[in-house]
Amino acid sequence: MTAQEWRPLMAVTYDGLPLSSGGAHGLGRMSIREAHSRTLDFIAACTSVAAPSSQSIGYSPVPNLPESPELRASMNRQFGDTHRDVLLAEREIESALSFLEEIDPQPRNEWGMVPIAFLRTWKIAILNPSTGEPYPGQLSTPYSGLGYDGGLTLRLSADASLRIEFAIPEIDDVGLRALVPHLQAHAPFRFSPKHWRRWSSTPRGRFVARKIDPM
Repeated sequence: MTAQEWRPLMAVTYDGLPLSSGGAHGLGRMSIREAHSRTLDFIAACTSVAAPSSQSIGYSPVPNLPESPELRASMNRQFGDTHRDVLLAEREIESALSFLEEIDPQPRNEWGMVPIAFLRTWKIAILNPSTGEPYPGQLSTPYSGLGYDGGLTLRLSADASLRIEFAIPEIDDVGLRALVPHLQAHAPFRFSPKHWRRWSSTPRGRFVARKIDPM
């Protein structure tokens, strides 16, 4: 390919939020049920799910918090071995949500950490609000090098949080101005203006990024 024929690959990404910012968007004072329901509503309105969700519940020791034999025994009765995360079938999600409600409030340490958490993860593609179809190329190989796999993870414990990341290829500023309000209208959290990037490839196949604020 000649220099005249070369055309950069471009994509816009959102990473909400990086580990340095807490790892996920907090969902405020939502109940367990509301956080789960609002997440499902967002998925239905704004995404295409690329694979069935995966979900787990687990008991983890918490710094500066005494072991809770009662909680561990409850986990054992409900889900089996709690010395590791227990993978759940989709039909078991309702039982897990009910269990979290039964044990609420859990004992906390001084940083608000609790022993038991439920996680549910989806692989997603973002929908174009103008067509109702996924933006093309989101899960394709040329963009996999960006490290944004199109993922959504809901964590339910003492508090609820939601982590989301995606890469949308070849979307221009006009398309982005249409997309972002649509996402925000359905999301159970506030998108951060600080975690959007526009990426372009170089002739050597690397991607370089610059911050953008489409909010």
